[in-house]
Amino acid sequence: MKGLITNTTKIPYRFDLQFFLPDLLDSKGNLFKGGVNQNIKTEVQETDIPLIMPGETLEFFIDNKLRWYNQNCLIFSGKAFYGGFWTFTYISPGDYKIRFRYGNSLEKREVLLSKNNSPARRQEIGQLWIGEATTSFVDLKLN
Repeated sequence: MKGLITNTTKIPYRFDLQFFLPDLLDSKGNLFKGGVNQNIKTEVQETDIPLIMPGETLEFFIDNKLRWYNQNCLIFSGKAFYGGFWTFTYISPGDYKIRFRYGNSLEKREVLLSKNNSPARRQEIGQLWIGEATTSFVDLKLN
């Protein structure tokens, strides 16, 4: 899935792309129960936390997979939080709505950063945008 972020402020900000998490609604408008699991810490690339200049728009892709669990059940999953993942299980074919939300309350964060194929090292990343944002819901039809 593709995402867009536009920095409408006068200050350059970083957005931590692995903090975009999905909300899934069933055909009746009920929030589908999913979960986020974090099993290991992994390295962060600079492209995972891009600095977006004022007035600039960044296009990025949200890594996700949709696969069959059995004949009538799908699993929808993707990456989150550097080594973790989000998942929705026991999804039946049908009509859904999906949106992504982003939330951050820290101005800076320490990460294991890998630059230009060099060994990763702990580094503090600043200029993170603080707040919450959501995309609009869009239709998702699973046949």
